[in-house]
Amino acid sequence: MRRDQRKRTRAWIGASIAALVVLCAALGWLSWTLVEQDREIAAARVQERLTGAADLAVAAVDRSLSTVEERLATIAEAASASPLTRRQPVALHARAPAQRGKDPA
Repeated sequence: MRRDQRKRTRAWIGASIAALVVLCAALGWLSWTLVEQDREIAAARVQERLTGAADLAVAAVDRSLSTVEERLATIAEAASASPLTRRQPVALHARAPAQRGKDPA
């Protein structure tokens, strides 16, 4: 009778250990899957932040270019409305400012 009881106890302990090993393996696999998903979500958030920052930079550059275009249009309108549309070319001298009044003889 003791042998039967020992056999049943050993079988029960063996089955319990096997069940624990299977449950631990399943829990480990689920944990690993969760960690991988967390990494993917973190990478997606970083990508979203980079995309948002790039969109803000593009919007700022676009606003700056619009401002410059408006200024250039204003200048062009003022130049076309001015009676002095044909201007004389300015001669640039290669001489130093101290020598401008002197004759290079």
